[in-house]
Amino acid sequence: MLRPRKTKMVSFRVSTEEYEALKALHRSFGHRSISELARSAVQQLIVQLPSPEGSVEGRFLELSDRLNALDRQFADLRQLVEHKH
Repeated sequence: MLRPRKTKMVSFRVSTEEYEALKALHRSFGHRSISELARSAVQQLIVQLPSPEGSVEGRFLELSDRLNALDRQFADLRQLVEHKH
């Protein structure tokens, strides 16, 4: 699947407690990293924005996020199958 190239960076600071919570959460939500979890959360916020032009883009981002999650699940499943054989 072709993914849009990420060329911009957003950065913010968190407390030690927040960082530890994010570390524990990212895998439980099916994300490979804290960055991916944060990106997904921001995309969900964009989807919920009540603007006419944001709705199409928001739907695309939601679909893209779901497809990425499916890709990760298929990769995990593939690893399990290969490990058993």
